[in-house]
Amino acid sequence: YFISIKPSVKRWKYWNKMDEANRLIVQYMARHSHLRFIDVSSPMLDRKGMVKDDLFVEDQLHLNAKGYKIWAKEIKSAVEGTYNILFPKK
Repeated sequence: YFISIKPSVKRWKYWNKMDEANRLIVQYMARHSHLRFIDVSSPMLDRKGMVKDDLFVEDQLHLNAKGYKIWAKEIKSAVEGTYNILFPKK
């Protein structure tokens, strides 16, 4: 598993490069069936593609509980998806 590079308010000026890095990692991982990419960045963006600033503690870099809730949901979904592929219900 690879957890995507996340956006943050503090490092927003670097987001285009980080997003490009995420896309390159997805392209690489697509060629390797045993690798999984977990996109935590998309749900952290609003409809206009801007980072949701209510997901961070005061430093605007580290996540608060609401931000980690997004991460937990995406990671759980990815791990459960792999588990269901490996161990399908009978």
